[in-house]
Amino acid sequence: MDIKGFVPKALQWQQQMAAAAPAWAAIRQRMDESAAVKQDRLSRLWEGFSTGDVVILGPAITKESYGLNLCDDSGESILMDGVLMAIEGEFARIRVGRHQGKAAPGRGPMVGELHLIKRSDIIRVSDKPPTLWGDAKSVMAVFLF
Repeated sequence: MDIKGFVPKALQWQQQMAAAAPAWAAIRQRMDESAAVKQDRLSRLWEGFSTGDVVILGPAITKESYGLNLCDDSGESILMDGVLMAIEGEFARIRVGRHQGKAAPGRGPMVGELHLIKRSDIIRVSDKPPTLWGDAKSVMAVFLF
């Protein structure tokens, strides 16, 4: 039975997709262009850094880690360092070597913590090996008394 003006659903769907194809192609092209621009920006952002590098971190990371700004005898901020473990977009995962509590039977002391850090909080790549930082109690005892 043939009904005048009736278009089967499958044929109607194909016609609609064919009509929308140029618009979708333009959208896909803009998405590809913006992804390329973002990838280029991120590669320039992390230029000179690679995983495994020892990096010097800004004073904000010391304050976040210990809860206070650490300074040396001349009043300059003490900058922590860590190992760049992974780059994730505009952020990086940094492993800071740090004692965490006492040793327990069967294992040594827990050492290290991971930070998710913005590129702006990383100052530069260091040529020295990473430092093993003390826990908060020992640092406060040294600096407060």
